[in-house]
Amino acid sequence: MIRDIHIKPVLNGFIVDVGCQTVVFDDIDKMLIELSKYLREPSEVEGSYLNNALNAGKIKPRPPVLVEGGTVQSGGMVAEASEDVRAISEALRSVTTR
Repeated sequence: MIRDIHIKPVLNGFIVDVGCQTVVFDDIDKMLIELSKYLREPSEVEGSYLNNALNAGKIKPRPPVLVEGGTVQSGGMVAEASEDVRAISEALRSVTTR
């Protein structure tokens, strides 16, 4: 099944969202080749990307979220934060809530 595809041009390339997954390309030709492969064989390409993901062990799925209006939003993926990142995040939250 082909999922929704959103392409966002950024300073050094493109951010491509396919369903709840995000892939980054720094070369337009490579992006177009990969999208062409995906459109022809979506299941095979998804499997290949998931099995060969660079950060597969560091990213875990987020649970779906119930949003205003009663719809369910896909949770997507979230990286596991290090202790340093958690400490900085807590410090920033305490500053912004004062």
